[in-house]
Amino acid sequence: MLGRVVGKWPQPVAPKLTLIVPAPSVNVPSSAPVLPDTSQGRPPAHEGGGSLGAALDVSLTVVDDQAYARDEWIHASRLHEMCSRQAVLARASLGTPRVIRSADRMRWDIGHAVQAWVENKYLGPMGRLWGDWRCEACDELYVGVLWRPACACGKPLHYVEREVRHAELGIVGHVDGYDFDVARADEIGGVLEIKTISERLFGFLREPKPEHVWRTMLYCWLDDRSWGRILYVSMGYESRSPFREFLLERVAISDVMVWRLVDSASGRLIREIPDDIEATVRATVAAVRDGGKRACGASSDARAMSCAWRTECWRGAA
Repeated sequence: MLGRVVGKWPQPVAPKLTLIVPAPSVNVPSSAPVLPDTSQGRPPAHEGGGSLGAALDVSLTVVDDQAYARDEWIHASRLHEMCSRQAVLARASLGTPRVIRSADRMRWDIGHAVQAWVENKYLGPMGRLWGDWRCEACDELYVGVLWRPACACGKPLHYVEREVRHAELGIVGHVDGYDFDVARADEIGGVLEIKTISERLFGFLREPKPEHVWRTMLYCWLDDRSWGRILYVSMGYESRSPFREFLLERVAISDVMVWRLVDSASGRLIREIPDDIEATVRATVAAVRDGGKRACGASSDARAMSCAWRTECWRGAA
């Protein structure tokens, strides 16, 4: 099930190390290699020492002025209830760029780390994760289900999210994974979305968030899959299972295609959703290409008040 692919992925560019030396009070074994002190290129947070927490806050806080300008491609994760007017203004670099705080960076990084752990340590060895596996040592790429944990060179393999694109509409996205369910032999695997959630929200979780449902349907459409799963992973300590999942399946009811959303644990049908994902996406992309349409009815709307492009969007409006 694990096919070897001939060829190499391009090697990533390694960051330049400018200063890594031990503190004077640290005893380093004589056999330990120490990089030379160039005394140049110190990161801003290093200057002056002081509070480590404050330095981390400064280092992790970044300005995202490329939120929508991704090589003219619209990222799939932004399409849910996207304001096409905002996207147009952002691409034109108008308005105030979004500031990403250290707390947000930390939460996102932890979520990505947990997702990678579930993929590589749990689902991969279980034989439930289909897709691309790369050796970080020799860069060899394998495609399939991970029936063996190591590359031919003996080093471990790591899961790589697969990119999906729609060239006509200019949409790009990355699928978390593909669930290789042997009970569904008609397809290689369904789209798998892995979402981390706080302990408090996990306790109240009875159905997936609308944006997660919509995004899973979107990836199914982009990648021509008829079903998908949304797997929630609790970030807290749970006395029972820290996992909760929901199944999405595209079916025909009276000659009309719908998506069935089901609670996997109980088999309870949560709802049936019209299969209008393609029409919705095409309308959103058309609005962006036509100059954008405001999602807000007035500049005083709650969404408008929190928008970084509010001033530019409503300038000159009656």
